[in-house]
Amino acid sequence: MSNDMKEVVFVGGHHTSSLVVVEELLRSRKDIEVSWIGHKFSAWRDASPSLEYKEVTFLGVPFYNLYAGKVYRVFNPLKLVRIPFGFIQALLYLIKIKPDLIVSFGGYLSVPVSFWAYVFKIPVILHEQTLQGGWANIFVSKFARKILLTWESSKSLFPDSKSKVIGLPMLPGTFAIDITKNVFNNKLPVILITGGKQGSHKINKCVGLTLKELLGVCNVVLQCGDNSEYKDFDNLNKLINLMPSELKDRFIIRKYLTRQEMLGAIKRSNLLIGRSGAHFIYEVCFYEKPALFIPLPNTSHNEQVRNANFVKSMGLAKVLEQKDLSKDSFLHNVKSMLKNLDSFTMVHKVNLPKDAHKKFVEEINKLI
Repeated sequence: MSNDMKEVVFVGGHHTSSLVVVEELLRSRKDIEVSWIGHKFSAWRDASPSLEYKEVTFLGVPFYNLYAGKVYRVFNPLKLVRIPFGFIQALLYLIKIKPDLIVSFGGYLSVPVSFWAYVFKIPVILHEQTLQGGWANIFVSKFARKILLTWESSKSLFPDSKSKVIGLPMLPGTFAIDITKNVFNNKLPVILITGGKQGSHKINKCVGLTLKELLGVCNVVLQCGDNSEYKDFDNLNKLINLMPSELKDRFIIRKYLTRQEMLGAIKRSNLLIGRSGAHFIYEVCFYEKPALFIPLPNTSHNEQVRNANFVKSMGLAKVLEQKDLSKDSFLHNVKSMLKNLDSFTMVHKVNLPKDAHKKFVEEINKLI
């Protein structure tokens, strides 16, 4: 790196939002180099590279895999050992990269990186995606020079003097890629089912149990993840291959959807089904799409249940808790919602800025 170049390190758990900022930053400035600290693999002992790793390296951004550990609801001693190891590894990465700025998007990976940034007096800019704030971000906020928020409801959790609501950085709609084009050649509604970037075995299993009935009433786009233990992609493909051709033509299954493809699927769909993470609920509200949420249980602050109920209170969603998830409950909720799509409308409007990625880069420029 030449002396007049500035190095920015991105770290955190919400790579979909982060990459929008990375792309805007690299477009707007030629004196910036970006590195990424994140998860190379989706889950503990999973051999498949994560979507985060694939999309970051596709952009040509150097990727540093961090084996950090977290404390919340972790009972495996081997995972707890990762905590001190992660701090050592983060220290070595920062010594090697020598960044001028750390951009943190939350999650436990951001904790050791932000801690050492504070020690070395490297500025930290933090973005909070959730409604109520996660443990990691609340900790990192102690070290951050600037705290950018998605929702007004998060302001009370952070120092007012450092905080600013900008919304969630999102890929502009013009970048959407419609993978259903020339595939779904019928007038049936389209539903998108996703378990998040890692996929959800429980949701995938439920889709398999109801697939024939689902395809009788709608077209389905499923993003199933690539877990090397469960092999959901292979199992669901075997199942669809046994079905009549007219049903096969109503089903698209992918291990991963790129950010552009996910955006296209969201805009094309009549109903969205999935977990209720920060980015997904924001997209549901932004595009005002009816949604069936199956929140991931036992998240920090019961975050996903709160997210789902928040969107439900605005009139856009139904909530099916995982403990109640079964073949019958899943199919009943999907069919019921498809029959009454017009009844799901946003009754309480919220301010969702469209240019959060540009506002984010403005704040980065102030700190460099």
